[in-house]
Amino acid sequence: MKKNNSYQQIKILLFIVALVTSGVFVSKFLNVITNLNTVTNYLNEQQTKDNMFHCKGQAIQILEGDTLWWIAHENCEGNITNVIDKLLKVYGNDLIVGKTIYLPVHSNCELRLTDGGQVMEECV
Repeated sequence: MKKNNSYQQIKILLFIVALVTSGVFVSKFLNVITNLNTVTNYLNEQQTKDNMFHCKGQAIQILEGDTLWWIAHENCEGNITNVIDKLLKVYGNDLIVGKTIYLPVHSNCELRLTDGGQVMEECV
């Protein structure tokens, strides 16, 4: 009987060791996942900040020698490339001296041409 009792104790001890070990493993695993989520959230926030810009809300008249880059550089702060991308979607590459263009106020705004050819800004 004593042999059977020792066998039971060893089984219980091994079960407890396995349970504690798996608990430690699960805890470490959850910690790693939490850290990965934190890093991912930080990187997403950083990317959003890096893509942001703010422009003066005014009409710009095209002058001889103006480029979209120059106009965005002179009238906007932040990611100038994103400003230029938005301007290209509305105005294309052809800048006509004397023509008036409008800049998006910030990165959450889109410029759209209406059916009548007017420029409209929608911000979210």
